[in-house]
Amino acid sequence: MTAEIMTLETGWRLAVYETATSTSDVIFGHEDASEGLCVLARQQTKGRGRQGRVWTSARDDGMYISLSLMPVREMREWPTLSFVAALGLYQALTEMFPELPAGLKWPNDVLVGGKKISGILLEARQNRLVLGCGVNLRNAPSVPKATFPPTDLWQETGQLVAPETLAKAFLKHFYNLYQSWQVSGFSAQYDLYKSQLLFLSEKISVTQGQNRLEGVMRGITKGGDLLLEDALGEIKSVTTGDVNLIGFSNATRD
Repeated sequence: MTAEIMTLETGWRLAVYETATSTSDVIFGHEDASEGLCVLARQQTKGRGRQGRVWTSARDDGMYISLSLMPVREMREWPTLSFVAALGLYQALTEMFPELPAGLKWPNDVLVGGKKISGILLEARQNRLVLGCGVNLRNAPSVPKATFPPTDLWQETGQLVAPETLAKAFLKHFYNLYQSWQVSGFSAQYDLYKSQLLFLSEKISVTQGQNRLEGVMRGITKGGDLLLEDALGEIKSVTTGDVNLIGFSNATRD
């Protein structure tokens, strides 16, 4: 398996493969993969999302990319890099398409007009963190009855975007955010992230396996936890879960 390798302005390296089981598998297969190795595949045969879900990865239908990172901050802070990545992706998409009605759904989804366009997955092994990101460029899969059905850039903009084009834009924004995170943690991006966060003050449910919480979304902490106000007016801090709306919302910011 060979790759076309290019050095980016940041000094990070982008390796482009025709096919891979998953871009994260490629990085984990390199024992000496240094920080800043970014792997892009035109097709994944075993793409994966959060909680073991399958991420459909047909050739050139999406941007399938993983980054090799060796964060200097404590491992307990590493999960907040999923928020940083979502913010970087949001910045890249709205820079390319300023009128795109995009926003962030906690913890790390980018929605466009209330539809899901991306997914982010973090996997840690020893001192290495691999950040995987998938974005639908065209032919988004059909997911019947999904609260936030998949969409793609072709549907939303009428333009076909090459995977490498979006990858370079994403990496530019993520690199800058990541350098700031290395110094100050998620607190450096907290205000930016929160400014694009969807469903503030709306009634939501948070599913955690078989457990389901309901309440009004009051924001997030600087550690990335979701703040949920229950029926008694008590604020609960939620660390993980899948967010869904209760009742009607167009899932866009005011």
